[in-house]
Amino acid sequence: MRFSNSAGRDRRHLAVDINLTNLVDIMFNLLLFFMLTSSIAEHSGINVDLPQASHADSELNAKDLSIVLTSDGSILINDEQRTADQLKSQLEKMPKGSDPRVVLHADKGVPYGRVVEIMDLVKSKGVGHMSIATESGH
Repeated sequence: MRFSNSAGRDRRHLAVDINLTNLVDIMFNLLLFFMLTSSIAEHSGINVDLPQASHADSELNAKDLSIVLTSDGSILINDEQRTADQLKSQLEKMPKGSDPRVVLHADKGVPYGRVVEIMDLVKSKGVGHMSIATESGH
């Protein structure tokens, strides 16, 4: 803050000047930092029509295994197309001690029996945590 006394010794006309340039710079830097470090988990190029839920969590870690079941019957593991046998071998390779999580993204058009079949396969391979991805229904 800079105080100036324009009338010499007269204190009744004390002018206060606040420099806001540094504050604006800091706010822009914080905005840029949070925009660049925020993680937005989306699948690129995969069109999956997820079912809606009123209470959906959006936590997805880099360690999580993402399984996508598309309406045409394809299986994608972390955005790469695989077969059911490749899914089994991928699940067997997962570390057992670190308690990994599998997130299942099943299209609305996938038959319920197929979703249960994949869930059963995941559970049979010893995966402790499994989530089903949904869209929040606002």
